[in-house]
Amino acid sequence: TVMKKIYRAEERFFERYAKVIFIPSDQMAPYIDIDRPKVMLPPGGKEVQIPPRKANAVKHRVYVGGIRHDTGFSMLQDAVAMARKQQLPFALTVVCREPEYQALSEKMKQRFQQLDIQIAHLSGENLHRFYQEVDFGVIPFIRNTYNDFAMPYKLFEYLSFQLPVVATHCLAQKQFIEEGNYGVVCEDTPEAMAKAIAVMLENYDTYVQAIQEHLLAKDSWKARVKQVAEALLH
Repeated sequence: TVMKKIYRAEERFFERYAKVIFIPSDQMAPYIDIDRPKVMLPPGGKEVQIPPRKANAVKHRVYVGGIRHDTGFSMLQDAVAMARKQQLPFALTVVCREPEYQALSEKMKQRFQQLDIQIAHLSGENLHRFYQEVDFGVIPFIRNTYNDFAMPYKLFEYLSFQLPVVATHCLAQKQFIEEGNYGVVCEDTPEAMAKAIAVMLENYDTYVQAIQEHLLAKDSWKARVKQVAEALLH
């Protein structure tokens, strides 16, 4: 109750002094009770100098994030199992915090081995160098109220390193990815994600080209600065 009162007071403060309210997605607008224009301003990508990737027959994808159930990771594992049965040519590395991995049961760790999923604990520059060795990213979030309006920072990190994405149909990320043609969107089920992997492998070059042509012009941090200026001046 106290926190709600503080939040309501903050809303009234912004309503009094702000000209525009910037939000990460259009889907978040209904939850912001401030009588001011609301402008979508998601995170932005950045320009990264990347050496040309090798045209590997086996595409290497990466998942960076938590491996708890609520992240959609269990669903991702099931999707990998289905894709393996279809003999789709891809590898998967999961980048997570080491304590989180060590806390898993032995049964869960064995499943990583059974599915030939590699584990890495990387951050900072080491993670950025690793991005240059892989081909596409994955965001397996399960749809819920929060995930529908959230705009994952990792999405923009993947795109900055010219990694197209396979992502679930949480509304905000779905809209962004489809508008930019930055990857494949699927339902949050193992069957749908396994199919999405196949689509990514088939159309990979198209998604990379879309990132190269549009990300910096439309969805970089510099583009976001222009959007802020336009919103405030007009």
